[in-house]
Amino acid sequence: MKIAFSLRWIALSALSLLSACAPDAAPVCRGSAAATPASAADVCANLRAINCPVAECESAYSEWQRTVDSASFARVTQCYRGARTCGEVDDCSRSCGPDAGAVR
Repeated sequence: MKIAFSLRWIALSALSLLSACAPDAAPVCRGSAAATPASAADVCANLRAINCPVAECESAYSEWQRTVDSASFARVTQCYRGARTCGEVDDCSRSCGPDAGAVR
């Protein structure tokens, strides 16, 4: 009985170590460059609703729109509008922006 328990514990420990070493899946952009950007009101309302507020969201949206290419801006804002968690917002930033996929 003691040996069976020990073998099971060793097997479970090995499995958990292997899963801990597995690379995280790359974030996927959930926005499309073909469509129009989500509005500042929609983006900011969603960020507030999921408790992921951005200080002065509407003015930050306008400032960012002036500095990012239109395709990237459309992808990111659509992704932000559909995000359900702050983690997904971060994924949007990393996967939809102008430097999406760049090694950091």
